[in-house]
Amino acid sequence: MEKQNPSLELRLSNALFSLLSDKDYEQITISDITRKTKVARTTFYICFDNKDELLRFSINRYMIPFVAGLRNSLELKPKDNMTRTIAALSDIAPQIKFLPLLLSIKTATFNPSREIENNVKKEIRQILQKQQIDPAILEYFASLYFVSLLETQKWWAKHPKVAPAKVAQLIHQSCYHGLISLLN
Repeated sequence: MEKQNPSLELRLSNALFSLLSDKDYEQITISDITRKTKVARTTFYICFDNKDELLRFSINRYMIPFVAGLRNSLELKPKDNMTRTIAALSDIAPQIKFLPLLLSIKTATFNPSREIENNVKKEIRQILQKQQIDPAILEYFASLYFVSLLETQKWWAKHPKVAPAKVAQLIHQSCYHGLISLLN
């Protein structure tokens, strides 16, 4: 569906995040979301076909800066890219507390945890495809890197007062003093 109103989409996404603080995803209705945003149900359907599509939009909204941070953390010059990684992590900081909730959601048509994993692994493969790395090692690296970043973000969700700069530093240290050594 072609998006009509980006600011309305963000309001609906914010309402979903807010409602997830109080209810399980399955219990949240489109009426709950539209009441929270003070829009008509028909307005919701201008932006999204259903609640799962709003969830997918919300996940992707989270994923864009996350993947940007991932890309920057895998660049070969970590000091040059630390500022961009911090900026990307700063973008996701307000939503980080919702990560455990998002990862726990599974619907008949959508599994956010699996989608995040697939997107991150795909990004890692794209970033590293120019290097001559054995495909089996690359797949192993992608799996370990995903788990490392996911655990870092889960940790950050439990410690939201930790600054994005510190999180970026942890990601870079983990990557460059641990996982990257697998590729050498």
